[in-house]
Amino acid sequence: MVYINTNTGALMAARSAQFVQRNADTASLRLSSGLRVNSSADDAAGLAVSNKMVSQIRGLETALKNTSDGISLIQTAIAGMQTSLEITQRLRELALQSHNGVYVDGDRNNIQLEADELLGELTREATHTKFNGINLLDGSYSKDIRVGNTNPEIVNVTIDGMGINKHIEGESYAFGNSTQILSPLEYATGLSEFGSPNISMAAGDMAPVYLATATAAGVSSFSLPATSSAATTSSSPSYLTTETASGSSSYDILAQSNASSTSNVEEYQAVTNAEIRTASLSTTSTFTTTGFNNGNFADGTATQNGNVVSIPGWDINLENAFLDGRPFDIGGFQAPTDDSYPTNFTQEINHLESNFQNTNINSFVQNGELILQQGGGSQSPGYHIARGPYVVSQDAVALAVGDSVSFEWFGLSGGDAYDVYGYLLNEDTGATITLLNDTSPTSSGSASWTTSSSTVNTAGNYKFVFIGGTFDRTGGLYSGNGLKLRNVDVQVANPPPASELTARVSVQAIESDQVRISSNLLTSAQTSVLNDPGGTFSILNEGTDHTKFSINAITGEVTSIGALRYDVQNTYQYVVRYDGPGGVQHDETVTLRLTPHDEASSVVTAQEGRQVVID
Repeated sequence: MVYINTNTGALMAARSAQFVQRNADTASLRLSSGLRVNSSADDAAGLAVSNKMVSQIRGLETALKNTSDGISLIQTAIAGMQTSLEITQRLRELALQSHNGVYVDGDRNNIQLEADELLGELTREATHTKFNGINLLDGSYSKDIRVGNTNPEIVNVTIDGMGINKHIEGESYAFGNSTQILSPLEYATGLSEFGSPNISMAAGDMAPVYLATATAAGVSSFSLPATSSAATTSSSPSYLTTETASGSSSYDILAQSNASSTSNVEEYQAVTNAEIRTASLSTTSTFTTTGFNNGNFADGTATQNGNVVSIPGWDINLENAFLDGRPFDIGGFQAPTDDSYPTNFTQEINHLESNFQNTNINSFVQNGELILQQGGGSQSPGYHIARGPYVVSQDAVALAVGDSVSFEWFGLSGGDAYDVYGYLLNEDTGATITLLNDTSPTSSGSASWTTSSSTVNTAGNYKFVFIGGTFDRTGGLYSGNGLKLRNVDVQVANPPPASELTARVSVQAIESDQVRISSNLLTSAQTSVLNDPGGTFSILNEGTDHTKFSINAITGEVTSIGALRYDVQNTYQYVVRYDGPGGVQHDETVTLRLTPHDEASSVVTAQEGRQVVID
């Protein structure tokens, strides 16, 4: 028998050696890594805490980078704002500089050119200041920046923008009933089968045919036998089994049915927000001095609508004008009556309007001069006067007692003598102040430019009117001449101090129950607010329209007190004043023009008939 003995001592020694080796490996790993916990075998709970803290530390490191990037973004935005602030400070300097009596209109035009360029740069700063391709100053930036490793640790950064080219906010309200037209989608279960006959043949007409009349003809009666033989117990008549009536029966349709109806104008919009009107004025409000816009005719850009040619500040009417008392409106009021005619004058006539309507519209203004040319033509009677075309300022100027208006004019030589009439028109009352009334005694025209002026004796809002014309001086039935106009200017008797600024703006809105005009549209006034913040807004007690509007003294938003209807009045004007705590006083003349609301509905009812007429 073979015996195998176990070396127990050797096994225990090997086990002890392995245990010692494991402890030595653990100690070596801790020494080499410098960490007490290298695996879950060392300390499972400690490893979990360690990993959690590592996650927090790495999250905080990333959040620190996010914070650094956010600071860089804000610094970029601040740099753009600082540049914009420097531009606005320069605009204020230009505004104060322009309000100085040592400058002429040409100097102020140069100042306005620099102001326009600065406004363009202000817009560029607002639209091109970016960080990593993200717009910062256009009002669109509103983002979250994570500054910690937990969800609540975020900071919202919103930059409202510089207020440049901000769109007008609007509101839209729906009226009426909500009616479900289609039923919701439904799914059927089971089998659905439609059985059709194999063959379907229709006979006869497929539509009802109505007879012309509704009167039945013929007789319907029961027949009695000629004789009746009674039975023993009773005697009775013998009736027919059926009774058939002859004749025709029809449904009488009206030959013609006239509809009756009610037509109602649609509900007007509850609120309409005004907008900048792109017309003869600039699309943004501009600083102005007291005077007529483009009074030196430096801008001759012309557009035509019917018989009216418009350039900035002026409307040239290509039609005859009459000052002999017949009904004729200029600027919305009856034209004045000419009380000074030549001794041999006969009457005012209609000249051939085609003579000046076919003129190139870009030829009315040349080298700062407005030319009103009337072509020649032979017309009866002799010694007549033909007036037209004529020019009217688009906007009125507020003039005080003692202010004066001056202009230069030149009579052209032509087929006959010239006739000229100029006046100021009070747009509130229709009253006029005559500036010029002259008829040439010769056909050679005036020898040189002549200056005419007049002093205002009644305060008001005045438009400038200049009427060209021609006089058949020789009585030969032929007349044709022209006139030139330039340098329409206003001399203020008591100019405002340098701290007072004036501007004008034109806005447009749809007629509605209420019209709102945001203060953001008054960009010149907003410049004064920026330079002298914390002031108040008000509407001046001037003109006839100031009572129709109210203003928020803090925000400057204007709201119509009642409904504004186009067919009642389509143009309104009022003056908004801003008084700053630092002494700045800004007056902005606002012209509001309405456009009609052109939606309506009608409900029509009629009897059925062969023909339905809707008037």
